Amino acid sequence: MRFKDTYVVALALSVVFATASALSQEPDDVEALKLGQPKDVASYVSRAFECSHFLGEPVYDRNRAKEIDVALKKWKCSRLDSDGAHLARKYESDAKVLKVLHATREF
Repeated sequence: MRFKDTYVVALALSVVFATASALSQEPDDVEALKLGQPKDVASYVSRAFECSHFLGEPVYDRNRAKEIDVALKKWKCSRLDSDGAHLARKYESDAKVLKVLHATREF
C-alpha cells in the first residue's frame, strides 16, 4: 500500500472512530437534565433519551431491526411510560424533578 492510500485509510478510520465516540455520548442537554437529580431520575432520563434515539432509527434491514430490538429491550423502553409515572408519583412534591420528567417527553 502506498503512503497516500495509507493516509486516506487512516484519515477515514479516525473520522469513523470520532463519530462513533460522539454518538456514544449523551448530548449536553441530557447531561444537564440529569445534573442534581436523584439517581433513579437521572437513570430514567438516560433511558428516555436512548429509547427516543432507537425508536427514531430507520429499520433498513433485518440486522438493523434486530439491533434496534435488542436496544429497546436493553433500555426497557416498553416500561418507560409506567416508570415515568411511578417517578412522578414518588417525587410529586419536587417541582425540579417533575420538570425534568416532563422535559424527557421532548426527546
